[in-house]
Amino acid sequence: MNRRSRLSLLTAVTFALVSPLTLAVTPAAPDQAAQSWSSPDGWLTELRPLPNGTASCATAKNFRDPHAFAIFMARSGAVTVFALVDQQQPFTNAGTLKLVQNGREIGSFGAQAQGPSFATLRGHSDRVKALIGKFDAGVVTIHADGRQYTADLAGIGPARSQLDACVAQMAKPATPVPAARL
Repeated sequence: MNRRSRLSLLTAVTFALVSPLTLAVTPAAPDQAAQSWSSPDGWLTELRPLPNGTASCATAKNFRDPHAFAIFMARSGAVTVFALVDQQQPFTNAGTLKLVQNGREIGSFGAQAQGPSFATLRGHSDRVKALIGKFDAGVVTIHADGRQYTADLAGIGPARSQLDACVAQMAKPATPVPAARL
C-alpha cells in the first residue's frame, strides 16, 4: 500500500472514530473521496460525501515522533475538529489537547478519546478553526492524554489552502457530491 493510500485509509478510519463524538456523521468507505488534494510535504486533503447527504473535508499528515502517528483537521458544516491518531497506543481517557509552537501555547481544548483518536470537542469548533489559521510551518508539540508528540508542520500553508478549497467546493450548491459514490 503506497503512502497516499495509507493516509487516505487513515483519514477514513479517523472519520469512523471521530465522527460519532464530534461530527455526528457516518463515514464513507475509504475509497470514496469525491476529490482529493495532496502536497509534496505529505499533506492529504479529501472531500468526502456522507450517507446523510452532507459532505466533509479533512486534511491529514503522518509523523514519527515519538512513534508513528497522524494529525487530522476536519470540517463539516459548522463543525471543525483537530485530532491526533495513535494506532500504536490508543487513547482511553478524555482530557486536554494542548498545542505549543515556537515556545508558546497556541491552543488548549477539551478532547475525547475513542480508540486511537484523541479529538477536540464539538463545542470548540470556532476556536479550532482559529487555531488552524495560527499554525506556521515550524514544529508543534502536542500534549494529549499525558503524552507528548512532535510534528513538523512543513507545508501547512498549502495544506490550509487545500482545506479551504475543499470547504469551498463542499459549499457549492451547483456542484453536488456524487450520490453514486455512496
